[in-house]
Amino acid sequence: GAFRFPGCSVGPQGEIEGKVTSNSTGEPITNAHVSATLSPTQTLGTHTNAAGEYLIIAPVGVYTMSASAYGYFPQLLSGVEVFTNTTTIQDFSLQTAPMRTISGSVYDAQTGWPLYARVTPLGVQSDPVWTDPVTGRYSLNLPEGSSYTLLGEAFVDGYNSLSIDLTTLTDDLTVDFALITDQATCIAPGYTPTINTVFQSDFEAGPGGLTTDGNTSW
Repeated sequence: GAFRFPGCSVGPQGEIEGKVTSNSTGEPITNAHVSATLSPTQTLGTHTNAAGEYLIIAPVGVYTMSASAYGYFPQLLSGVEVFTNTTTIQDFSLQTAPMRTISGSVYDAQTGWPLYARVTPLGVQSDPVWTDPVTGRYSLNLPEGSSYTLLGEAFVDGYNSLSIDLTTLTDDLTVDFALITDQATCIAPGYTPTINTVFQSDFEAGPGGLTTDGNTSW
């Protein structure tokens, strides 16, 4: 007779493919993230190629899809259906996000001295900026509609770096960095280590000028 062993097999599948472009220029958007969600626990994702094209192989079902890219507002679509051995075409046209200005100062948290420092937006396609060494002021532009983490780092040694999380950017912001000196090294310019002097007396050699209450056993 035939023996049957437990196991699993791939269910019916189809494909979702399309292109992600800019709605203002029609140009393809490279490295845009495209995701397809079938349920809260089942999401498939990929990135577009240099031509703005993507391909997702997905189980049969009805999906909610999204496309996002740096510098653009994300686009969300629902009701994208995948059929067995069929290619579903779904294109995206993303709206360019306006730029917002984030500015502020980087300074010594204890003295208020302005610092020459680098401010870096983490995880995005944006170069770091440097503060004015005289005023400690900086300014950078980032697209609206996303959340960011900014990292402030002094140029000179002796300061701890500071990261600041920003919620979804919708307007110009003022963000200041108050950097704290590294107390373990104390090498920041203008600082010197604090030395705590411990006084000791050798009572074996004598009372050291101290008087007793009559007990002379030392």
